[in-house]
Amino acid sequence: QNQQSVNLVSWGQDAHFFRDDSIIPCNTVWPADKPYVLYGSVLIDSLCRLTIEAGARVYVNTGASIFVKGTLEVNGTPADSVVFRNVRLDIENALGQWTGLVFLEGSKDNVIEHTTIRNAEFGVRLGTPDNDTIPDLILGNSIIENMSTYGILAFTSDLYAYNSLINNCVNATGGHFAGGSYLYQHCTFANYSIGLFNEAPALVFTDNLELADGSLLQADLYTSIQNTIIWGDHQEDEELLFSASEGPVFQVLLEHSLIRSQNPEFDINNNILDTDPSFPAFIDPGEYNYQLDTLSPAKDQGRDLLIVTDLLGNPRDDLPDIGAYERIE
Repeated sequence: QNQQSVNLVSWGQDAHFFRDDSIIPCNTVWPADKPYVLYGSVLIDSLCRLTIEAGARVYVNTGASIFVKGTLEVNGTPADSVVFRNVRLDIENALGQWTGLVFLEGSKDNVIEHTTIRNAEFGVRLGTPDNDTIPDLILGNSIIENMSTYGILAFTSDLYAYNSLINNCVNATGGHFAGGSYLYQHCTFANYSIGLFNEAPALVFTDNLELADGSLLQADLYTSIQNTIIWGDHQEDEELLFSASEGPVFQVLLEHSLIRSQNPEFDINNNILDTDPSFPAFIDPGEYNYQLDTLSPAKDQGRDLLIVTDLLGNPRDDLPDIGAYERIE
């Protein structure tokens, strides 16, 4: 009789586990002491706040979401960012592994700083209609990538984003429907066919949305895009799309931005237009590196918006570069 032995080695990690759908207690703080593993969806209820501290890691299972009716505050820093991603660590760059962050009607005062959101159906879904233009969500110094639908999906909502990179989405990196108020400063929207088929322009804004019953939902649209790169390899050569209907206010400010487009209406306010997908001269989109190469036309072409550092915390000079990254020579 032969006897054989096999050494089995397994690794485990202590974590905060949420095994079922649950409601987060009001005014909860998640420190970065251990990872948070969500097998079911969680809800931040109305008038309640969840604060996530710098360095926290949140792993979300297939089909699970983080729903926000109250307020989500994510306090990452340049040295200790916060990460939301899929549970399976062996799937590093797959799309649609969980659902995403869902901000529901009534949610307000949300802040996400120095955060990476990866491998979901959408990064942020914002459905927070109200009667003002105060941002329901401020998104700063953050990265949203690898989404099976949209990076940012917004309906009649108010959003301010700066120093943020949104990339690698099957649909638009940013889809904004049925109006709202949106301000983008020093952002990079980059959508290349890297491991996916890119089905839409990088950035879409409409003041209307056709509902399932055929009716049309309409609302005023206010859009400001400054010092921002809007690029990709969509086959139509147009990475920025606006759609206006009759009736609502439709107001757009577009300046000092680098846009893959040949639309003459965008050739104003020191915007730079081109149709060559390689024109922005990113260092290596295939490796998720959207910092500017030495030949990038975005260098020194922005205007001073008093955003003194970039996505990485590098200082901007008196002639800031367009996009989320400042080129450091």
